[in-house]
Amino acid sequence: MIKKEETKEMFPFAEKVAFVGTYSPRQCGIATFTTDLRSSIANYGHDIKNFPVIAMDDRGEGGYQYPEEVEWTIYQPEPQDYIRAFNYLNRSDCKLVCLQHEYGIFGGDHGAYILDFLAQLKLPIVTTLHTVFKEPTVRDKKIIAQMASMISKFVVMTPIAKKFLTQSYDVPKEQIEIIPHGIPEVPTSDPKHFKNKLNLKGRTILLTFGLLNANKGIETVLQALPDVVRRFPKIAYIILGATHPVVKKREGEAYRIYLNRLVKELGLEDHVFFHDQFVSLEQLTQYFSASDVYVTPYLSEKQITSGTLAYASGCGIPTLSTPYWHAQDLLANGSGRLFPFKNYEILRAHLLEMLGNPKLMASMREKALAQGREMTWPAVGRKHIELFQNILAARKVVKKPARFVSVATELPKMSLQHVERLTDNVGMLQHATGIVPNRKEGYCIDDNARALIMTMWHYKQTESAESLDLATTYLSYIQYAQKDDGTFHNYMDYQRQFLDTVGSEDSMGRTLWALGYTIRYCNREALRIVAKDVFYKSRSICLRFDQHLRAKAFALLGLCHYLKHAPTDEEVKKNIFALADDLVERYKANSSGSQQWFEEQLTYDNAFLPLALLKVYRTTGNKKYLPVGLNTLNFLQKTYFTNDHLQLVGNEGWLRKAIKGQALYDEQPLDAASCVLMFKEAYHCTKKKAYLDLARKSFAWFTGKNRLETPLYDFESNGCFDGLQEYGVNQNQGAESVVSYLIALMTMIDLSHIEPVEEGSV
Repeated sequence: MIKKEETKEMFPFAEKVAFVGTYSPRQCGIATFTTDLRSSIANYGHDIKNFPVIAMDDRGEGGYQYPEEVEWTIYQPEPQDYIRAFNYLNRSDCKLVCLQHEYGIFGGDHGAYILDFLAQLKLPIVTTLHTVFKEPTVRDKKIIAQMASMISKFVVMTPIAKKFLTQSYDVPKEQIEIIPHGIPEVPTSDPKHFKNKLNLKGRTILLTFGLLNANKGIETVLQALPDVVRRFPKIAYIILGATHPVVKKREGEAYRIYLNRLVKELGLEDHVFFHDQFVSLEQLTQYFSASDVYVTPYLSEKQITSGTLAYASGCGIPTLSTPYWHAQDLLANGSGRLFPFKNYEILRAHLLEMLGNPKLMASMREKALAQGREMTWPAVGRKHIELFQNILAARKVVKKPARFVSVATELPKMSLQHVERLTDNVGMLQHATGIVPNRKEGYCIDDNARALIMTMWHYKQTESAESLDLATTYLSYIQYAQKDDGTFHNYMDYQRQFLDTVGSEDSMGRTLWALGYTIRYCNREALRIVAKDVFYKSRSICLRFDQHLRAKAFALLGLCHYLKHAPTDEEVKKNIFALADDLVERYKANSSGSQQWFEEQLTYDNAFLPLALLKVYRTTGNKKYLPVGLNTLNFLQKTYFTNDHLQLVGNEGWLRKAIKGQALYDEQPLDAASCVLMFKEAYHCTKKKAYLDLARKSFAWFTGKNRLETPLYDFESNGCFDGLQEYGVNQNQGAESVVSYLIALMTMIDLSHIEPVEEGSV
């Protein structure tokens, strides 16, 4: 309880502070932390309405039943939600923002979407860092450096976190405050009372608490227990906590099943108890009050804070832990013992010593309780109030540096609505009449391959179960369409009868692209196994492709993605160089003067040819492919851009070297999407900002910056019109169009928070 004298009279604070982070009832440690921190500050007698919450959400609209203090939500993968949120806060009467930062709770590369949010806020910002790495990646370090330039203070929870932040991230010491992880106040009471309440009367209780995942290392404790229970037969080891929802969605209960099997193998059924639940604070307090030893056997040192470890200390429980960073700090006072990662022998020795030495246990309890008094939520809340007061009293405005303006403001909301409309249990239908699927036209592997890439890309960005289910359907179509010789059928009617003997080279090249992409990025091994099986049977069919250069380009993309997954596969490397060399030879044979191209004409999907060579260069490091890729890209750029907007070669005649002038219509969505992909790859190869600008202009073709100033993206159906005709759009919205649009959109989402390091022209 808060002491009576510690009220708003002692800590007058009438300003409105907004909390940004995950929030209850979402089941994650940061959500619990944000909820408890807000309550600890509000409980000093301040008006609870002065502490609104902006909740980071991973489910979208209707996903959680938030309490009334949640005034706004940000759907993690949706760039425009961040824009709406900072506009909301800038218009509000809030005076300060308290942000909880963890890379994984924000959208974008390493959670980069939060940077634009911070850059646009006109309020002082205090950011609590829940993860600080000893050896950060370049991207991690850059994100923290950019945050440092935009906020007033960082809060970290341990001295070692401050040390890492100054030494590894170059953050000034004066910008960092240490405020420990808060813990509940637990009244001193007889543990026997709580043991009786948990039906564990007379037992010696070991406890591990937290959302279950394989990094918890609980198997180490189980392996240590057989010898311990022979000496102390009344031991009960409680593993408290539900499986982490993200892990459960991805892996199910595989880890819990493994642990249960290990318990039976070791004969520990009467000593180990799984309490599979997400517990309330009241329930958690009961478990801690009943426990004799707390154990955190985590497998990685890279944990800068552990709320459960802090809770154990506050409850005065002697602790045994592996030496992750927070444990090194917290147990240095003698309130517990450290044991090496995965070393159950030393853990067993510590348990036997502690349980056999009541004086040692009592000494550890006293040290833990003394340390815990400074970590209770009232104490932590008071320190935050003092920090907020100091920042607001200083009235210092952080001058935010100019940043690359995110394209997020230009991007429509990501939606798979029309994709689902076109998909049944067989696969994606080819065509639509308006927005109505045209079942008479059946299916093709071309569209299902594109759709597999799109849904796997969407899953990579969002971990959406919806996109994974769709990807499974498209992969199933591809698997069924494969022939014994590794080639594929393309067309299938609605009665599930194939309409061709063998598909086109283009369709097979696109299929290899889809399979390689899936193998590289799919983290569901069950899907990857199927993709690999199909890929292995087909990975050399590309060598049979004759004159179809685009088929070779599509295949190159798939082979390059696969090589990233399996960099020692020499056969795939050989195939890559054979195809890429053929493109280079075709370029040498046909390019002359201003006509820097592979053929006598420009037709469809032109951008895939330079894109493929740029991808080969970036994958293999072979510099011979870069100049050809850039020369042909620059030729397309000069051909395609008129009056600062993208104007594609129309399919009514194309652009032929022998004929002056290009066909103006129909312009196709797949061509615009391939330009977005090409310019993205060019940026990654050269780091020239101009290519990002060209990618943005290419995407703008979909939203109305085109020859007719007419959007191809349908904001009502979330589909895409089939083409830009002479005087308007083709009103049909088939598979090729919507998938091409969505691939372009996801490319722009990936690019939306890149901050260029070079301003070179092209």
